[in-house]
Amino acid sequence: MAKKYIVLFAVVFLAAAGVGTCVLWQKHVFAAQEGQEPVLENGQSFRYAKITSISGNEMQYAVLEPQTQTQDKSGAYAETDETGQMQIPVGTQVETKLGTVTTFSRLAGGDRIKMLLQKDDSGSDVLLKIWIVE
Repeated sequence: MAKKYIVLFAVVFLAAAGVGTCVLWQKHVFAAQEGQEPVLENGQSFRYAKITSISGNEMQYAVLEPQTQTQDKSGAYAETDETGQMQIPVGTQVETKLGTVTTFSRLAGGDRIKMLLQKDDSGSDVLLKIWIVE
């Protein structure tokens, strides 16, 4: 009778471990797929920036210029003299380096980000999504 419970426990444990492994593997695959460059639509552009300060949903940033990929694939960014400020709309998705989607409350000064911008009817840039790149 005790052997029956031990075998049952082992089967349940191995099944749970297998399911957990599959879930983690799928998260990594999904994150890698999400890391693909989205296709820009008309009026959209990317801007790379380093957040210099953030208060609530208002951020100030220094514009970064992406450099060519290095051999170690750390991706380098050169800081320019250009600065800007942006109001982050409530509900804007922020994607971390690991592929987790969160809100702008995750952002902090010093973060290097990529912003997806859309021109509105008045010609102003509207922030659609943010990726934390470093």
